[in-house]
Amino acid sequence: MKRVPVIFLRYIVFFIPAIILSVLVWNHYQDDLSDGKVTEYDVKGMFTFDEGKRVVSAVSKDQQLHFAMYDPQSGKRISEWTTESDTFHEMLPSIQGNNLLLALKNKDGQLLIEKLTPSGEKKELVQNNLQIPSFLKTNTYQWNGRLVFTGEMEGAAAVIGELKNGQFHVHNLNELKLPARPVSIDVVMNSFRGQTPIPIFEVTLKNDQKAYVSGISNEKHQLGVYVSKNAEPFSLVEDTVEQRLQKTIGSSQNFAVAVESEYPKRARKVNAEGRLEEVVPTPKPIYQTNVYQLNEEEVLLAGSTAKDEAKGKLTGYIYNHRTNKATSASKLLQSFSYESLQKEGLSFNKNVKSDWLYYSFDNQ
Repeated sequence: MKRVPVIFLRYIVFFIPAIILSVLVWNHYQDDLSDGKVTEYDVKGMFTFDEGKRVVSAVSKDQQLHFAMYDPQSGKRISEWTTESDTFHEMLPSIQGNNLLLALKNKDGQLLIEKLTPSGEKKELVQNNLQIPSFLKTNTYQWNGRLVFTGEMEGAAAVIGELKNGQFHVHNLNELKLPARPVSIDVVMNSFRGQTPIPIFEVTLKNDQKAYVSGISNEKHQLGVYVSKNAEPFSLVEDTVEQRLQKTIGSSQNFAVAVESEYPKRARKVNAEGRLEEVVPTPKPIYQTNVYQLNEEEVLLAGSTAKDEAKGKLTGYIYNHRTNKATSASKLLQSFSYESLQKEGLSFNKNVKSDWLYYSFDNQ
């Protein structure tokens, strides 16, 4: 996971730890490298956290993932451990506080989340056997710095797992007050991308009714729930569902910024009813915009300096919708192409009170 200081974006310092780490990794597996048992392709991930003071490597060996945490300044190895991952070695990183959280699937296809602290301590957060029926990325969503997972448990066909504030919470939908048991769960299309003020899942019940459940919980870890009596499609009950769910969740988690559907696709503020209002104020205009939620206060706006992105340059701002202020992130975006902004493997993390912006691309 790469990172740059938000305020001093001209100092991109990931490359120094990356070079140091690559030497450390190769030295660590030197015997295996010499014997041909490990190659550069076996390095499945490199992540940094704690504002660049810690780096973690993940190397595949003997159908397991071997992790090591380093201090990139001294080259000291702080800790190491082994995790039995599934054959695809998917890893989804998240920075929450000073900790790095890695979501994986174990060899049995169950969700595994490891919480790593700067001191080298490791804690497994998932205590239940939450089965991920497909690829991990397919069943994982991001919202305001949280990770949300959908899966199954024994006796429950629909379960939502929520990683927020460094803690993991399981929401067994069988325990909700529903007229029949849930048999399947699907995300409302583009719900995690701003189509709705908060993310929403559509749950099919055994009696063919539909229930709509919020993808996130409130401070008491409660989900918002609305049951449709006649199995109407979401498009017909959208306003009612959103109002009902927000009574439970509140408005602090609302999607605050969204992109207008028409040309030139500028970022606009979203009001309490979920409607687009004025263009987000940035020092210079930004078009063909992509919005990445960072936390409860901030979003990253990335787009073009021209209405036609083919004629412009990449530009971007970190916008705080509570203070209505924008900070340039254009230096960071120089390492991207406009096409790379569209890829699903790209994500961003930032803590509200930190000046550091982290990004992850394809497990790095």
